Parts: sequence; C-alpha cells; structure tokens
Amino acid sequence: MRKIIFITVIFCISLLISNKTIAQDSIPPLSKKIRYAHGLGIGAGFTTGLGLTYRYFPKRFGVQATFGAFGIKPKQNYSSGLTLLYNLKDFDKSRLFLYFANHLYITEYDYKDDMEQFVNTGMGFGAELFSQPYFSASLMTGYAYYGRREAVLLTAEVAFLFKF
Repeated sequence: MRKIIFITVIFCISLLISNKTIAQDSIPPLSKKIRYAHGLGIGAGFTTGLGLTYRYFPKRFGVQATFGAFGIKPKQNYSSGLTLLYNLKDFDKSRLFLYFANHLYITEYDYKDDMEQFVNTGMGFGAELFSQPYFSASLMTGYAYYGRREAVLLTAEVAFLFKF
C-alpha cells in the first residue's frame, strides 16, 4: 500500500512540474526579441495631443499620431498631434528615445463664427516601459513652445498602448 501511495505522489508531483513548465513555455518571455512595431491606445500631452493614439516604432525611427474630439455644447474641442521618435537605447523591459512633437488644438463655439486655435511644439526625451509583451507605458518630458501663451516651458506627455 505504501508503494502505491509513494508512486501516486511521485506521479502527481511530476505532473505538476510538467504543467508548470508547459505553462511557462507558452508565455513568451519579455525580451528585446519581442518588440511589436504597432501600438494603439490613449495619450495625453501638451505637445503630443490628447485622445486616441497610434504609434509605429519599428526600429530606430518611429511616428505617433493622436486625435481627440471632446466637449459639451456650445463648446467643442479638437486635438491632433504628430510626434517623431528616435530610439536611443533598447533594454529588456524598456526603451529610451528622443521625440519632437506638434499639437494643434482647436476650440469651436456654437454662438460665434470664429474659433480659437493654437499650436504647441515640443522636444525632449522619453522612456517606454514594457510591463507585458503586449502593453507599454510611455513617459516623455522636455521643453515646449506653447502657442497660446507664447512661452517656452517644461512639458510632460504620457501614453498607454496595446502593442501588436
């Protein structure tokens, strides 16, 4: 009877170990080899724009486009941004890059014919942090020219992306 229990315990332990190995092998490791070039998500920044974000960053150079429309009548706001990216260094779970961004912001009013519009332009550096192979958070900071204020100040940008 003890031999049967011993063999059953050994069999169950080996089955658990093999299932754990199979489960770990089915999830791809997070490394440089898994870098998806496309990303879709949300972004918010003074120079990159506010709204839905699409990023294409294959190797050294990349581009990011952001568009959002929001507001409550009688005021509608439109935000569109275009960002150029340059990769400096890849790490296992992150990437350092430089960026140059332009953001067009338009405000329309229902009760008057004209609209307000201004352009923010910025440049700086950023880091893209990969928490999973398919998700990333991008944090950027630098200097920006704010068209509405006509001033040069610090800026901050963020984007959360699903990579594919």
